Amino acid sequence: MDPQIILAKIKQYPFAVGGAVVSIILIILIWQRGGISEILEAERDEVDKEWTIIEENDKRAVQLEEHVAQLKANAAELGDRLMSAEQRALNYQYIFELEAETGIRIQSLNQAELSKTRKKGAPKLTLFQPIAYTLSARGTYTQILDFLNKLHRGKYFVRVDDFNSSSASQVEPGLVSISMSMDFLGSK
Repeated sequence: MDPQIILAKIKQYPFAVGGAVVSIILIILIWQRGGISEILEAERDEVDKEWTIIEENDKRAVQLEEHVAQLKANAAELGDRLMSAEQRALNYQYIFELEAETGIRIQSLNQAELSKTRKKGAPKLTLFQPIAYTLSARGTYTQILDFLNKLHRGKYFVRVDDFNSSSASQVEPGLVSISMSMDFLGSK
């Protein structure tokens, strides 16, 4: 076709030609952007969910600074309840103080090697280490129970692994002998 004829037809029907051009452009845009509306709606839904979570967190964040400070204080307090394997004298002193408070008589107290007291299949600790002790003592039944209670509620976290008791002897009636192994929770 001759370009002069095409220009004449465009001048003769300008609205029809403009509508056809706009229609073609719109068809191309709709074809290219066909799946975007679903994607955008999905993204909007995700943003709405995140915003809801942010609003809920903001409502619950009342006195957040005080709560964080309390958590830090609790963590420091828990850290103070961990025994240190390097401070053997202080560890022994703690147990001997319990002896004096309860009235039992410690016959032997030894920091044991962990490999000898560690039970097979026990989980390995990554942040902490157990500090093992073996203890033999004598006292009345009430004194022994008081010692165990003070040990359990004392300064350090402790677990009694093995515990054996028997009457002391005919020479000392009313006394009970105990032997036990215990693990204190210590820091690495």
